[in-house]
Amino acid sequence: FERLGLNHTGYLPARALWPAIAPVSRHRQGVVDDGNAFAMGGISGHAGVFTDVRDAARLTQRWLAPAPDFLSAATVA
Repeated sequence: FERLGLNHTGYLPARALWPAIAPVSRHRQGVVDDGNAFAMGGISGHAGVFTDVRDAARLTQRWLAPAPDFLSAATVA
């Protein structure tokens, strides 16, 4: 995520970032809402990551205009 400039994206976000991150449910903010992922410490391949709107926009821009260091031409095709 750092290589892409996504400084507020990842697993287990710092509590200070929680207000900028969309809640996963009505009662959970900044922690996974999947019991299996929670049991694994909040980090698992199926749990997803947390991000804020700026990082989500950056990632979306990279998908729309990918550079060779992000996606290969074959992947884009």
